[in-house]
Amino acid sequence: MAEVLEAECARLQNPGAGTRARERALLEAAHSRSQFSLIPSGLFDQNVTTFADAEGALQVWAYDDDIVTLDDHEPNPWTDSVDMEKQLTALLASPQRHRVGAIRLPLFEGSARAAAFLAGHRAASLVSHLDVRNQSKTVLVPVASAFPKLRGLSCGKNEVATLLAEGAPELESLVVRSMRGLSAEVLDAAACLPKLRHLGLRSPLPRGEELAVLSAHPVMNQLTSLKLFDVNGADRFPFGALVERHEAFAYLTRLDLPGHLVPEDVRARVRKVLPEAGFVTWARRETMALDFETTGWGAAAR
Repeated sequence: MAEVLEAECARLQNPGAGTRARERALLEAAHSRSQFSLIPSGLFDQNVTTFADAEGALQVWAYDDDIVTLDDHEPNPWTDSVDMEKQLTALLASPQRHRVGAIRLPLFEGSARAAAFLAGHRAASLVSHLDVRNQSKTVLVPVASAFPKLRGLSCGKNEVATLLAEGAPELESLVVRSMRGLSAEVLDAAACLPKLRHLGLRSPLPRGEELAVLSAHPVMNQLTSLKLFDVNGADRFPFGALVERHEAFAYLTRLDLPGHLVPEDVRARVRKVLPEAGFVTWARRETMALDFETTGWGAAAR
């Protein structure tokens, strides 16, 4: 895993033919050894996990509880679930607080409760990534005021309008799930983010005519990285339409496409006109580093 992550990070920092070739070689070797995730089991078992980076700053991952792990007979199953708050309180009240470089929040309850908690601890500006996996009717709050330094946001299509109601001046990455058809509202909202460089669109995959709309949308002018992905149906992706419109995507330094069960001849046809194209399998091991960089959370981290 360490070699693969190192190669993926090197490609993120220095995109080019050399770093891309090393990454692909290591991924192909990993695929030949195992079909399972390269994220070690148990790495993120605690509600709050910290790692010191190369500069000694603490990188923090904090998540509330998934609804399926709680008592579903309670009217509000999160009421007594305070492990994240307890652990974050201990960290933020300790001498280690000055070392905290960034907090990443994968949340199941929405963002309002976490925003209020972190504001109370004067730590809202430490949040760099927010991954909203909303499983309740808890009110969402706009990220611009709740997390003013947010760099990466991942959420469902129906949550984009609320979360980006005030914009997001520092946001560099937006990943949207449950698209159910390409949304002009999502693309328009993304185009209003001045620092946006990465856009991820998930579930389901765009059709040929939707790919044409995306290729002509103004948001493409500001992107350097695009990820179009779904776990299923990769063989139904309109690769032919992508090849026909490849010039609209050729300037991207990174283009990640669905790759599960996609034949090699199709991959070769795409890479002939789009050398930066990568193909992502169901485990998403090809984008581990990218996922941590853009959403703050690896696909199989927990």
